[in-house]
Amino acid sequence: MKILHVTGDWKWTGPAGPMLELLLAQRARGHSVDLACPEPEPDASTSLVERARVAGVSPVLTLSRGRGVSVWRDRVDARRLERLVSQRDYRIVHTWHTRDHVLALRALGDRRRRALTRVIRSYRNAESIRAWPWNRWLFGPGTDALLCVSPKTAECNSALRQGRPLRGAFGAVDLARFAPGRPDAAVRQSLELNDDDLVIGIVARVQPKRRFDLLLEAMKRLAAREPRARLVIIGRGTHLNEVARLPAERMGIADRVRFAGYLEADY
Repeated sequence: MKILHVTGDWKWTGPAGPMLELLLAQRARGHSVDLACPEPEPDASTSLVERARVAGVSPVLTLSRGRGVSVWRDRVDARRLERLVSQRDYRIVHTWHTRDHVLALRALGDRRRRALTRVIRSYRNAESIRAWPWNRWLFGPGTDALLCVSPKTAECNSALRQGRPLRGAFGAVDLARFAPGRPDAAVRQSLELNDDDLVIGIVARVQPKRRFDLLLEAMKRLAAREPRARLVIIGRGTHLNEVARLPAERMGIADRVRFAGYLEADY
């Protein structure tokens, strides 16, 4: 099957990782899968394009950079996307943000083309989609199939879909990347970890909706039973103190939590 993943975001964040993992997995299964996305800003330290090319994926279409939906600004991208889909005869266009979702619908506006090519939208928030008129159309008739982050989130959006194809799937993880190897003494020393510490880690932007309250509560319970347990938090966030540092102190587990900050290639 011919599949095109489209994203209007050049950053290596949020849905970018799962999208690239899915694209590579689909290729491994024998599908013909391509990527359309913007080039990064000139001073960007990392980007989706950079990570994709390292993985052997070169974008077949470069979109302009921009946020939100703009009928006038995106008219050129919509026409270029329309030509690409027609030339390569994609059967599925998989979108990940509202901007690229609307771009795909504009590119496939012809009824005959929409009958041949389906638009799939991945919705990466755990909260249910608000039933505003725009959302009822975009995530209703404007989406041939909606993929949510979990079965529970899909269930919450069932009324919005009104019987149209809807699925929830938990994020996939490449286990080979996280297979335990030999501990790096230098890394442990930099985080003030002992050789026999039982280390648990999380890599995430530190913000309230990530539910760090649940993570820290779990760590508090584990710490009461396992004196070697340590939690390493890799990431940053505007509200890091309120979300993680201060709660860890209030719970009495500040000595069990290490804040590694934002890391790139060495994480």
